[in-house]
Amino acid sequence: MHDDIQDLLKKAERTFEGSPGTIEEGLDVDDAELVQLRRACRLLEVGSNLLDQGYYTVVIESAFVAIERTIQFRLIHDGAMSAAEVISSHQRLYQRGAEIGLYDDAFGADLAELWNRNRTKTYYGKFEAKASPFRAGMKPTNSIQPPTMARTGFQRNL
Repeated sequence: MHDDIQDLLKKAERTFEGSPGTIEEGLDVDDAELVQLRRACRLLEVGSNLLDQGYYTVVIESAFVAIERTIQFRLIHDGAMSAAEVISSHQRLYQRGAEIGLYDDAFGADLAELWNRNRTKTYYGKFEAKASPFRAGMKPTNSIQPPTMARTGFQRNL
């Protein structure tokens, strides 16, 4: 059994190492910042659909990732981050957004605390996922994008 799993993992690794045969429609652009923004828009769209189906944990995960992709979009757009740079710390990414003036330091700290308090608890099963907090959580996620895009001239395009 162990060998079967190991073989499957190796095959999956080889698949991801190669160039994709088909790129998802709408993400087949050379503009790294636009890819981040489109990923965020799609996560919000899918999150909305999954919310109606009761997948609350996935919805909150999608909401936070959408916020982070939107921040990355602005960092790349403003030249504060290269497209190849990876920020693996959620808190650091939120700080970087504050550093470029996307929002103030207190809001960045609030995002980090919200991520820590809510997303982490649902992810590790320390919080029972219910509909109302997740519906409320999607509202700020959806509201971060329009002003962020307006400052750059980009349109929301799924």
